[in-house]
Amino acid sequence: TDIRISYSAKNASLDGAINIVSYDLASNLRQHIKQKRFKVIIVDESHSLKDSRTQRTKNVSPIIKAARRTILLSGTPAVSRPLELFPQLQIVAPSLFPNFYEYAVRYCDGHPGQYGFVCSGSSNLPELH
Repeated sequence: TDIRISYSAKNASLDGAINIVSYDLASNLRQHIKQKRFKVIIVDESHSLKDSRTQRTKNVSPIIKAARRTILLSGTPAVSRPLELFPQLQIVAPSLFPNFYEYAVRYCDGHPGQYGFVCSGSSNLPELH
């Protein structure tokens, strides 16, 4: 099998049967990677995409969504609370939880707080599992 490992944008090769790149390199090559339309993208350490506000998640999510199939791998998909799963779920199954507010109310004990919407807890965990 033709496996290509790219370490830098300068020497990146995405023409192998299997291509391995880091999150940072994928961010740098995002336009090129999106155009490739890979059949499958396997994302290791997917918990690194737990915050939809980070540049890493913003850059890599469209690449992953452009693939026909995606597999997210992580030993710890949610380190501390269900809120961390939402960006990962949006990547692989956006229609499953299309609305953050509804997800937060159902699984993050989301409720109005003194300074805005609070969603730092957890609720309905057996259902989420």
